[in-house]
Amino acid sequence: MWRRRPRRTSYSREKPKPLATVSGGAKQFAKTDLGPKNVSIPVAVSLFPDDIIAAPRSWTERAYPNLIHYNQLDKGGHFAAWEQPRLLVDEMRAGLKSLR
Repeated sequence: MWRRRPRRTSYSREKPKPLATVSGGAKQFAKTDLGPKNVSIPVAVSLFPDDIIAAPRSWTERAYPNLIHYNQLDKGGHFAAWEQPRLLVDEMRAGLKSLR
């Protein structure tokens, strides 16, 4: 009777390593010249703790030299308008208050 030969594989049997990590991606982003540069208009930033990306204040100040408001909130996430609408409106009012 005919027997099928086992296939030979060329890949390693070690546990695969991830191609990219969040911290690795952030480090790579910091090394490149991607992102906003020399934005001259007033900018207000509110960070929600469960958002996808949380830009540190140092990065935010570097990208937006005319930063007029920066705040880290206690709750909310990527869909802040749906999750925490009152907090979002309060932040928008506080951030843009100086422009009135």
